[in-house]
Amino acid sequence: MLEEEGRVVRLEEGYAVIQTERGSSCDGCSAKSACHSMSDSGGKIMEMRAINSVGAKVGDRVKVAIDSIVFLKSSFLVYVLPLIVMIGGGLVGDSYARSNMPASDPDLIAGAVGICCLVLSFLLIRLWNKSLEKKKEYQPQVIRIIGY
Repeated sequence: MLEEEGRVVRLEEGYAVIQTERGSSCDGCSAKSACHSMSDSGGKIMEMRAINSVGAKVGDRVKVAIDSIVFLKSSFLVYVLPLIVMIGGGLVGDSYARSNMPASDPDLIAGAVGICCLVLSFLLIRLWNKSLEKKKEYQPQVIRIIGY
């Protein structure tokens, strides 16, 4: 489990909005779309929406967690999959250009197809993310109240 401490700033229908300091674990998190940087803090203070299963109240210091496996899946989805799709698209574009377009530059076609595949993969990940956000296991959860 990846854990972070923060303070509850408001409550929303079964969720607690928590302010935390941005940690290194935030970079690859799939749930980071539920977090927002506070503009007056230089991006160090984050607002996170987490499932409030322990009944935390405004002002409570809490520990928030997300499963490590979810973190690893999210990191793969955001960082590795688009790279694989881009390389695969480039190889397909190069192969197609060499066999069906002899007058064209295969490297240019490979680059264009690779970039198009990269953009398409990010769009598909964005769409898939909307469905993942609704699943409880992909959302951060308040696991305990530390203090006030």
